[in-house]
Amino acid sequence: GFDPSLRFGRNEVRKYDEKRVLQNLRKLGVYRKSCNSRIVLGIVSARSISHSAIEEFEKRLIKELERLGFSVEIVGREFIAIDTRAEIERAVARLNAKSPDLLLAFFPDELAEEEDDTDAYHHFKSLTIGQGIPSQVVYESTIDNRYALANIVLGILGKTGSVPFILANKIEYADMIVGIDIARVRKERLVGSINATVMARIYFSDGQFLRYVIHDAPLEGETIPDHVLQS
Repeated sequence: GFDPSLRFGRNEVRKYDEKRVLQNLRKLGVYRKSCNSRIVLGIVSARSISHSAIEEFEKRLIKELERLGFSVEIVGREFIAIDTRAEIERAVARLNAKSPDLLLAFFPDELAEEEDDTDAYHHFKSLTIGQGIPSQVVYESTIDNRYALANIVLGILGKTGSVPFILANKIEYADMIVGIDIARVRKERLVGSINATVMARIYFSDGQFLRYVIHDAPLEGETIPDHVLQS
């Protein structure tokens, strides 16, 4: 029976409506900005994607972020062949040297359909997460999808330290909220899976993010042993 309302900037409260979140942010502002209202982006793009389409998307993205009170600076662009791991590594290294707040990557749609953890998407994510660099991936079909822009804006705000909104009313029965997920690696010849990594995301009862914890411990089956939960 929980009926969520959201608290935006100036402590304004509105009923949760997925389609109106961006409109409410434009009108009311974000609940809490990061310490810096300037967002510095580095761009990584597959060479197969139209440069003009990416430029148009960037203009819309920057306009939305400016409407929310943020200035945007693009410190570098790298155009890569996505089938070359070394090229992705060099691109990330060159952009990281310019101290971006986030790397924004444009990848072709076929990567969204693959489940191979050796593809360009997973390699890019592994590189950025491993180096503590926030990143956001935009697939080619999403570039012209104006409805998806709101989710991308929210992703960028959250990953650069802002809190777009929180729950207007705390969840009364809990002090903290913990979400747990397991990254599974399929066995090649045997039934079942090896569960390699457990991640917990921890929130206050009003929905504000506190921190996350990653625990590496290869596991059999679906259960999480007590010692892993403890960690």
